[in-house]
Amino acid sequence: MRTLLNFTSRLSLLALFALAAPTAHACGDYMSDEMREMVAFALSDDERDVADAIDVLRESGAESVYALFGALQGAKTPEEVAHVRSILDRVAAQKDAHASRLFWHTDLERAKADAAQTNRPILSLRLLGRLDEDLSCANSRYFRTVLYADPSVANVLRTHFVLHWQSVRPVPVITIDFGDGRTLCRTVTGNSIHYVLHPDGRPVDALPGLLSAPVFTAALERARMLEADVRLLPEAGREERLNTWHGAQAARLAAEHNADRSAAGVAPAAGTIRLTLAPTVAVAEAAPEPARAPAPEAPSARAAAMVTHGKFISESSMLRAVQPAVSDEPLAADAAAWGQIARLDRHAAGLSEGSLTLMRTKAPTLDPAAFARMAETFTHSVAVDSVRNEQDIHRRLHAWFAAGRVSTLADLNERIYAELFLTPSSDPWLGLAPSDAYVALDGGGLR
Repeated sequence: MRTLLNFTSRLSLLALFALAAPTAHACGDYMSDEMREMVAFALSDDERDVADAIDVLRESGAESVYALFGALQGAKTPEEVAHVRSILDRVAAQKDAHASRLFWHTDLERAKADAAQTNRPILSLRLLGRLDEDLSCANSRYFRTVLYADPSVANVLRTHFVLHWQSVRPVPVITIDFGDGRTLCRTVTGNSIHYVLHPDGRPVDALPGLLSAPVFTAALERARMLEADVRLLPEAGREERLNTWHGAQAARLAAEHNADRSAAGVAPAAGTIRLTLAPTVAVAEAAPEPARAPAPEAPSARAAAMVTHGKFISESSMLRAVQPAVSDEPLAADAAAWGQIARLDRHAAGLSEGSLTLMRTKAPTLDPAAFARMAETFTHSVAVDSVRNEQDIHRRLHAWFAAGRVSTLADLNERIYAELFLTPSSDPWLGLAPSDAYVALDGGGLR
């Protein structure tokens, strides 16, 4: 450290840790004197000491998150709570880390080394923006609420996976200035995906978009068991095992979707899902498509937003302002069907108390009735996203794996963002500047 805390401040911070020590011990980590002192530096007022201490604490991984959570338990005033939370977010590399107590790597090579040492698979998140910032893309914010703040989900992640995230690109942010001191700031477009990886970084499975907590944990457990199984096989047999497993999963999801449509009274989708029987495994695949020339126009942001129900609810008004001339997209045609399927009893999944608590901190001025309505709307949107992401997008990803169309993680991610999320890297404007939308601005308002 370049400077020292003054004696009074250090005594105050160490006393705070002494009060919190039972909590830290209950988490399974004994807080050493060195850890206490390093956290004291991280909570000091000297940003140079803070930055150095955070670097050291991140080297300690999850232990430092437990230590800072212990400090949070001992904080007395709202100012102390806010300060400790801000440092905890920086050490954990996740916004709202107080609700999850998860530690995230931001360097894949470090994550791979950790996974090899601990004999665990990697759960690698790709998102627009940064997970440690408030304004990351909407889906990643929903992950922080629905998944990471759910104690049962967080326990699975903490126990069985090495966590890593990487930004695909910055997320577009729109600010509306009302001219009287009030502003409305939101993100638009962008999607997120969790990859389950071998410790060497090879893809095992990919969980696209927002899933409900039960669906997410079930998918993680299946992928974790697959990774453990494949790791025991000789190199020559691994790809065949992966392909066969993914083919069976694609077939399972196709059958579940067809059964759900029947149970919900929804007409079968025209040619979207069918079973193709291969010699060794039933593979759920989309109806064959003829070869297509490259599209002259990148997908619109409105089309990309419609891929996720919850995100579209929060972004639709913003998108209409940005794209006033864009008509409704064909992707909206089946939205009602997904809503009906999501209302089936087997897809009912409420939010955990941890998730609801975090939601309340984000909307402190809402009265109980308004909050209940917001939570109900959000819960339904999570169910719609979950069933669509699992039965449609995840099914298609299983089919890609089964057909041997998955190579490197980078190539897979590029293809998913282009073909499934409709936000190709080739479009620098992320579908927000369609060439056929007249906005009466010089140069189309592009800078």
